[in-house]
Amino acid sequence: HGHSQAAIASYPFLSCESKQIQVANSWGVFKDIYCAGNDSVFIFLEDVFQEITKLFPSNRVHIGGDEAPKFRWENCEKCQKRMAQENLKDEHELQSYFIERIVKVLEKKNKSIIGWDEIIESKINSDVTIQSWRGFSGGIQAVKEGKKTIMSPTSHCYFDYDINSIDLEKVYTFNPIPSEIDSLESKLIIGGECNLWSERIPSEKKLDRKTFPRLLAMSEVLWTYRKDKFENFQNRVEDHYPILSQLDVHYGTESNPVRLTTKINNRKIKAVVNSKIKNLEFTYQWNNEEAKPIKKNGEIEIGNSGELTLQAYKNGKKYGDQKVEKFAVHLGLNSNINYQYMYSLSYPAEGLSSLINGRLGSLDFKDGQWQGFSGKNLNVIISLDSLSSINKVSMNFYQYINSWIVVPSYISIMSSKDSLNWEIIKSIDSIGEIRKRGKFISSISFDSLETDAKYLKIFAKNYGKLPSWHEAAGAESWLFIDEIIIE
Repeated sequence: HGHSQAAIASYPFLSCESKQIQVANSWGVFKDIYCAGNDSVFIFLEDVFQEITKLFPSNRVHIGGDEAPKFRWENCEKCQKRMAQENLKDEHELQSYFIERIVKVLEKKNKSIIGWDEIIESKINSDVTIQSWRGFSGGIQAVKEGKKTIMSPTSHCYFDYDINSIDLEKVYTFNPIPSEIDSLESKLIIGGECNLWSERIPSEKKLDRKTFPRLLAMSEVLWTYRKDKFENFQNRVEDHYPILSQLDVHYGTESNPVRLTTKINNRKIKAVVNSKIKNLEFTYQWNNEEAKPIKKNGEIEIGNSGELTLQAYKNGKKYGDQKVEKFAVHLGLNSNINYQYMYSLSYPAEGLSSLINGRLGSLDFKDGQWQGFSGKNLNVIISLDSLSSINKVSMNFYQYINSWIVVPSYISIMSSKDSLNWEIIKSIDSIGEIRKRGKFISSISFDSLETDAKYLKIFAKNYGKLPSWHEAAGAESWLFIDEIIIE
């Protein structure tokens, strides 16, 4: 799969190009994968499994199989020859061929395999167990094909995700048996799993904070038949905190102490602060002003663009980290917006209102404000309340090339007074250097527009497939945007 770079760096003959490559020193999915047309690869893997099966008594072996870019296979003579010999129509069927050969290797050792849900992108005839991580759909497909399944969707079960994405209550709502399957199919779901990828967790304390108390919620979800009210579960968790402390477990918070929602009226934003955690008090700071206590109703009026800093307190002491959020008050707030291509349900942000809600995304692309489009362009029409004089339109795009998130290759703005007759008022086709590593926000501003319009059409072209130099060359890239600011 796409995480084989260490083996290939050690033994270059395992790859399609047989070239020396470096061991990866950052997270990513890599295009240099095992060559499916090279029999030496299967001999090597059989040797590895020979050692593994002696060390571990389980009758199942997890072989991975996820995130395997097909770029090398598409351009490899040996892989293409293998496809012709085996009458395989595409590289997905070549992956199935690869998996089936590994199944036979492990069957000789009385072992069966577990693989990530990508391995059933084309037909697998063998009796394999599927672990569904990209949502529930892979698991649903697997049980409908008669295969055993482990449910571990990123939406509920990935504990390396921040508490903002998956808090204690979100874990407790996890149901490994989706409603789309019948009672017979549900028997094929053999369990669930919580995953915690720890390569970016530098200490045991941080590992503890990621794991607990969320592990308690997952335990109750998977080990009990009837789910209780979350409030009752919270009370039971309180009994465990002294035990965890006694065991020197540095547990984290149940959720982000500060929860922020907004309402928009007459181009003013009303921010409402509350928490899932009981008995907290809050202060807020607007831009560089002094911090003030928040009223009992938790409301803060925001009439201008700026930065809001929130801090929770429990028993007079700071509780959790500060929450900092930027706001933009502009002409397009709460306008009607129509999408030609819908955003991904994996990154919906706040849905249809996200791009005109006045809330700006942070450097954390999972903060709930960034809207993602996988392999699709952004093409939206914003309908203002009335014909308006527009001088500036700006928007933020996100780039994190390791996670396949790339700034768009082209952006245009069109305006109309009647939604029938349109004119391009400005465009740009040089957004940023996509080779740049790290996480950053690219702010695009179209100034001095001097136009009157009731409708604006914003188009941003998805970069498309990742280029040949990228570790996951050939995979679809993501386009992430947060707010379209109209002034």
